[in-house]
Amino acid sequence: MMCTIPGLIAMVLLMYVPFAAVEPGNTIAEAFIRGWQAFVDNLGKSIGLWLLVAVVYFVAYLTYFGLLLVCPVVQLIMMVAYLMCARRPIALGVIPAGT
Repeated sequence: MMCTIPGLIAMVLLMYVPFAAVEPGNTIAEAFIRGWQAFVDNLGKSIGLWLLVAVVYFVAYLTYFGLLLVCPVVQLIMMVAYLMCARRPIALGVIPAGT
């Protein structure tokens, strides 16, 4: 119990760190700094998103097969939320004209 509450707090505060870590050229320290900064700059939206994700995971957990669909979709939503909070462009790829 003594590690559960601080673990939940750290999970919320550092929710964007995995997405900051996969950006090219980031070190581990930079990933923590950028993830933390994205969270702090958008505190209300980030906590609201985390609560929504927690409810979606709970409902999906009630049907085990729901997790197969929900997990990738939630990770995609979290990645887009990080990019929006960090004010980075959301580009999935550009298809050249004429192809």
